[in-house]
Amino acid sequence: MEPTKEQILEEQRMVAKTIVDQIKAFDVTALMAYGARDFVALAQDANRRGGLMFKVSGLRHKGWVEINLTWADLYQVKTSRIRKGERIYRDERDEVYFDELVTVLDAYVEGRGYDNQTTH
Repeated sequence: MEPTKEQILEEQRMVAKTIVDQIKAFDVTALMAYGARDFVALAQDANRRGGLMFKVSGLRHKGWVEINLTWADLYQVKTSRIRKGERIYRDERDEVYFDELVTVLDAYVEGRGYDNQTTH
């Protein structure tokens, strides 16, 4: 039996809420420090179970952060900006465990420990 539209939307919200909860569990002030706003739950697709996108105003990055929960139960973290209507990706890290989310976000958004992070 196919899931209903409401079930799909609820799953998207749950994945996004879990990401926020995991970030707050490791640093309750992180999202506030990044100036995080405009949160959007991301839909499931062939590459992800769901995710979360939000805008930030950090010391190193001002723009969008995208956190995707992959089918392997790991996260992919990307930063991007919109220029002339086109999304331009800056940083990307695959295979991020939940307990590494704040460390990766700190590096990409605020620049703390940036040299230790892998970027594409």
